[in-house]
Amino acid sequence: RFEGGRRVGVRARMQKGMEGIEQPLVKALLILNAEGRRVCSRFCDRRIFPSLAEEKAFEESLAKKVAVASDGYDAMEDVFEFGEYIVVFKQIDDLLFFVVGLAAENEVVLADVLNTFDEALMMLLHQQVYEENVLKNLKSVLLVIAELV
Repeated sequence: RFEGGRRVGVRARMQKGMEGIEQPLVKALLILNAEGRRVCSRFCDRRIFPSLAEEKAFEESLAKKVAVASDGYDAMEDVFEFGEYIVVFKQIDDLLFFVVGLAAENEVVLADVLNTFDEALMMLLHQQVYEENVLKNLKSVLLVIAELV
């Protein structure tokens, strides 16, 4: 195909057409226990969470937010805005699973990431997703997280 008197290949046309489209990004994937302590986590952007102290403070504030919101429920799923982030979370047994993205991200995509992670853990852990089992299989759980985000 010719544009402006020059031959433009398929690849160049595709790149031109995809300008301004960004892939949704997960900023963090967390597994916290019922007390709000870290079981496993992956923070994907060191500019946002540069230190372990900031990661822990973020986890604590998330756990407090969910504890206030859940007030008596055993199993929950929710999507909420948390400062400049959008958070999708799910409670399974004694664990809280969180996927965090910037507020501009599509919450449906983040929810799909969480559901995919949930399904992968269910298969990996033979439907036995609880804190002790996740810790026993931590190496495999970390591999699933690394492949997912």
